[in-house]
Amino acid sequence: NQLKKLPPAIGDLTTLLKLNVEHNQLSQIPPQIGTLVHLRELWLNENSLSQLPPVIGLLLELRELRLNQNVLASLPAEICDLGELKQLRLSHNQLRALPPQMHRLTALTELTLIGNP
Repeated sequence: NQLKKLPPAIGDLTTLLKLNVEHNQLSQIPPQIGTLVHLRELWLNENSLSQLPPVIGLLLELRELRLNQNVLASLPAEICDLGELKQLRLSHNQLRALPPQMHRLTALTELTLIGNP
């Protein structure tokens, strides 16, 4: 796909449970994503994301976050506010460290970090 950005109006989809925008050319996620408070799955694999907005921490019902094959060099500390998160996939990025608060992800059952420096 060739999607280069998500419109700010994505934030109006407040009952959305799953958002799959894999295999695109997204370089950023709009801050309006933080209004999708019922979101349970967010699939962002194979894009060009270099960072995540801190509002990612507002997605308190999120259970699965897929970020494989982007260009993330760091993660916002707010990602550690996702107390329901079970799967966090971060393979093939540019990560050299994780936030020190990762121990707060007590529901996490799967963490993949393959192919990071």
